[in-house]
Amino acid sequence: MRPKEAVTMKLSQTMRFKRVDDKGMWVNFATYTRKDRDGPSVSLVPMLHVAEELFLEEAEAEIWCHDVVLLESGNVPQIRWLKGVYELFARVQRLGRQSSRFNCEEQLASSNDATSDWSKPTPNRPSEIATRIDESARGFPVSPRTIRFIKADIDRKASKHALREIPWWFWVCVPLAIIVELPQILFKLKRRDIIEMLMDGSPPKFGLGRIDRNVERFLDFVIRQRDQNLYKILEAEIRRAESASISICVQFGAGHMPALDTALIEKLGYSISSERWVLCMRED
Repeated sequence: MRPKEAVTMKLSQTMRFKRVDDKGMWVNFATYTRKDRDGPSVSLVPMLHVAEELFLEEAEAEIWCHDVVLLESGNVPQIRWLKGVYELFARVQRLGRQSSRFNCEEQLASSNDATSDWSKPTPNRPSEIATRIDESARGFPVSPRTIRFIKADIDRKASKHALREIPWWFWVCVPLAIIVELPQILFKLKRRDIIEMLMDGSPPKFGLGRIDRNVERFLDFVIRQRDQNLYKILEAEIRRAESASISICVQFGAGHMPALDTALIEKLGYSISSERWVLCMRED
């Protein structure tokens, strides 16, 4: 079995949000509904730190089709420096950066107490995007509406508290290790290598027990604890709109989608009603 086939088979057993073919890597924009009763639909929009500009445009356009939007903010001060690495990586690979197209903090600040008038383009919703949505044949709403934006992430204070047991030297050693490997990351990796790493999703291993243990503790916060927080906020929004025919969009990192998918189906009685695969990273 070729590596590409092995990776795809491994992920197909546990995740419904990523796939690979000869064109590159795709992610799934899935919508969930409950057939047995009224209530809000939920659309999951998986995101990547770096991706094709067309994919980022598509993901941004998607959020303007919903009544409530839950956004990721990435409030982890200890790894803020990674934004610079992502920026360099995106430029070398000729890709776009997620945060360069849609900034959660700016959108919430411009939305006037967590609401935003659909008919008023904001600095983060360029007029050309609005025009493309309005003229689309995919059924996007064209009438004025109000959208509630919610920062569905752990705040800075909570993230510092959650990571307090990770020793200071970890925050020194890991950046140094990445800096040493930066030329390899920036100039030697091919698109196929990047796609296989994204599909695999395994935590990085440094071969040093104490560092690897702290990597696991860090990822427990970055993934599991933030999954729990996101689900809590999403569940509250669903309960709030229990009998309303509204749509909720969750735009969050792709790594958080499997847990939400499981919770929606097993805990809240949802099932997938529609799917749309979008190409997020092309082959070399």
